[in-house]
Amino acid sequence: MSKNARTKSKVMIGGAAIVAGVVIYMLMQTPAIPPKEFLETRIQTIGAVNNLAQLMNNSLSNLEKVSNYIKNGNDVEAKALIDFEFAQRTERQNAAVLLASNLEQMARSATQITSGGARSEAVEAITSGISMVSRMVSYSNNLERLFGALSQKADGIDPGALNLNTLSTNLNNDARAINGLSEEFNDALNQLDKRYGIK
Repeated sequence: MSKNARTKSKVMIGGAAIVAGVVIYMLMQTPAIPPKEFLETRIQTIGAVNNLAQLMNNSLSNLEKVSNYIKNGNDVEAKALIDFEFAQRTERQNAAVLLASNLEQMARSATQITSGGARSEAVEAITSGISMVSRMVSYSNNLERLFGALSQKADGIDPGALNLNTLSTNLNNDARAINGLSEEFNDALNQLDKRYGIK
């Protein structure tokens, strides 16, 4: 091979190496699109999380109303709202079951995410969601026990101040934990969205 040929060969090899380097850089800078199943399940799961949080906040609002009704001697109104909340038990349970089902689908589709960072954010969101479901079970139990105690009070039966305080404390702890987990869930997905440029 002549000197000129060797020089051209080196230039071509060098040029190819530069092009390859640019392509690799571009691939690294542009993450693959998340699986369609994950994106669809993600939307459903966000809706389920928000629905569960809304149900919880509604029950806390009604709890405050019940306390005020009893304080002001409006026992009939208090009992009616308590009965309403007991009727909401099935809706809260169904919301928790739906969220758990969506999280399971989300976890399965997350295994198809090729980016390690994005997969980590997806797992973080899923973990927060699972903890939220678990805490919601505790919340629902404490809520029903507290409404039961307030129902006794509306009927003129003293449930005991210590019992009411303990149930209230436990319920507030659950509510704060659920709200915190909901924020963690949304924050993790927001980071994943930014990574992929999802709006």
